[in-house]
Amino acid sequence: MADGAEPRHESGGWGWVLALVGVVTLLRVVYVVWFCPYGLVEDEAYYWLWSRHPDWSYLTKGPGVAQAIALGTLLLGDTEAGVRLTAPLWGALLAIGVAGTAGRVAGGRGGPDAARVARARWWGAAPTSA
Repeated sequence: MADGAEPRHESGGWGWVLALVGVVTLLRVVYVVWFCPYGLVEDEAYYWLWSRHPDWSYLTKGPGVAQAIALGTLLLGDTEAGVRLTAPLWGALLAIGVAGTAGRVAGGRGGPDAARVARARWWGAAPTSA
């Protein structure tokens, strides 16, 4: 900055990221808990059974899926909402991670846009997705 120009900072980039991720996550949780009209599909029911029998690993996945569902059912009981509760929360962490990675790769630019794209993609996904 030999010409005396001030560095340009993206104003409110992370504030918007966190606000967007928070609002979309809240809407997804509200949908999952109160408005989702769908019963469990086969995979969800299978993972729910895993959550009732903790183990180090399962046939196709590690223990994380079972542990996440166990947390949801601990909070909301053995209901569809309990099984699906943590999916939007993991989706929020994904969006923030994508934003952070994109920000590092793009030198500080692109992180907020990447989070918006990640959440928008998940917003339009199947009802049981994050």
